[in-house]
Amino acid sequence: MNRLKLQEINKEKVYDFYLIVYANTSDQIIGSRIYQAGALENTLGSTNARHFSMLIDLTGETPEGEYPKGMEVHEVIWEPEVSQETASMTQVRCTKSEKAIKTIKIGNVAEKLSKICGGNSRTSNKLQCLGHYYCDLFERFIEQECKGDYNWSKLNNCHKFTKYCVQDLSLEWPESIGSPLDDYPFLLDF
Repeated sequence: MNRLKLQEINKEKVYDFYLIVYANTSDQIIGSRIYQAGALENTLGSTNARHFSMLIDLTGETPEGEYPKGMEVHEVIWEPEVSQETASMTQVRCTKSEKAIKTIKIGNVAEKLSKICGGNSRTSNKLQCLGHYYCDLFERFIEQECKGDYNWSKLNNCHKFTKYCVQDLSLEWPESIGSPLDDYPFLLDF
């Protein structure tokens, strides 16, 4: 079934929090702006910035070891052909994306998120209140971490936003997950 359940399935798994890493298939649009051709490319080799997002299982319906189902939160370049302006995007994810290369469960955030949702267990209400919460969190991220600049940069990108959200939930970022931007922040000085 390609939709979320309306009620909670497994209360112990409700609000399980996953980090999702995607192959950056938008390299044709933004990759050329991130990785300049020439000497830098020769130094770093064939790097890929990757795309990061998070997914929250709202109903506890993700079976152990399977791709998670729930509400996914991204930072995206809204119209990459037009500008570098970013936005927060939420979507329902019920099937694995072909572009996903790694999924890691990094914790359960039931205590904090159930308070945000007022204890309501209906999926539609969770989607609505958490959608608003992550839009507000994105605005705080822009103000606090990006100096009010919405344009994609070394301060404002999907990796930094996802880390900001993980920290907001008092979770630990997995040590096994890095980004070329950690070691080479100058890559986004374009």
